[in-house]
Amino acid sequence: MGEEWTFWRLQLEGEQPETTPGTPHQGFYLLKRRWTRHNDDPNRKPGDPRKKVTTELVPVAIWEDGGFHMVIGREEYYRDVEFIDETFSRCCRNAIDLATYEELRNEDQ
Repeated sequence: MGEEWTFWRLQLEGEQPETTPGTPHQGFYLLKRRWTRHNDDPNRKPGDPRKKVTTELVPVAIWEDGGFHMVIGREEYYRDVEFIDETFSRCCRNAIDLATYEELRNEDQ
């Protein structure tokens, strides 16, 4: 892995390299996804929340090969640089090593 992987390697070493909006960096990361859904618990009592928040950590791979590419989870593939940059800004401080990425990506297959 060449110089273009420096940001990711520094993150793994515990450093906090500077990020620049509009410039995603290659690497493997964890993205925290949250979504709200209706609380359909049949035992819900008055005063209990009507909505439930679900959180999930999803592995992300970002690389450049004639343009940026990104895979979220097992199947979500993107080439839109703006979307990749926005996603990178949400996961850039959660770098993971390649072995962890592969392990998480292959879970539940």
